[in-house]
Amino acid sequence: DEDYEYEPVTGAFAGIPISEFMWARQRGRRMVLIWVALVLALTGLVATAAWTVGSNLTGLL
Repeated sequence: DEDYEYEPVTGAFAGIPISEFMWARQRGRRMVLIWVALVLALTGLVATAAWTVGSNLTGLL
């Protein structure tokens, strides 16, 4: 049949419910935010340590 394009929406894609896709998308977005926060925090800590070592370099040598 050529009418397969006009079948009603079932709420699933490839046999997986759309709600599962929404959950996975939300989880993925949350993981991205966590990773960005961790990278920014680690960058800040490294910058602070470098600043501290650089400002006390004469005392360390």
